[in-house]
Amino acid sequence: MDLPWPDIAKLTELDRSGKSCRERWKYHLDPDVKIENFSQEEDDSIVCFQSLYGNSWSSIAAHLAGRTDNDVKNRWHNHLKKKQLGRSTRDQPHTTQLFHLNHNIDPNASSSSIPTLVSASQEIANPWSTSLPSDDGLLFRVMM
Repeated sequence: MDLPWPDIAKLTELDRSGKSCRERWKYHLDPDVKIENFSQEEDDSIVCFQSLYGNSWSSIAAHLAGRTDNDVKNRWHNHLKKKQLGRSTRDQPHTTQLFHLNHNIDPNASSSSIPTLVSASQEIANPWSTSLPSDDGLLFRVMM
């Protein structure tokens, strides 16, 4: 028998809406839904797929048998997101890029006098260059 959820809600006499009955089935009572804890493999999959799909939880859950989009979303926000953010800032060196601009570029000038994008480590490594503040607050740099 294939009844609409609002009709099922009326038959149960639990004072629930059709939506409430559907969600209770989908997230808790359906025998295909996994109840046990997430495995390390599932956690790794969520991290991987989240980097591909972003926060499209139903797309990620489609790759994890027995896990609902709500399970995946809750797992990400309550356990994995913090670990992933900590890992990404620890594993990758912090690089600040400085944009060096010059409004008065001489078309006949050598390539060494053309402004370039440099990293903070290059900035520290070459303290003999000059930096001039511009009228609009941008950093202009001329390599010497």
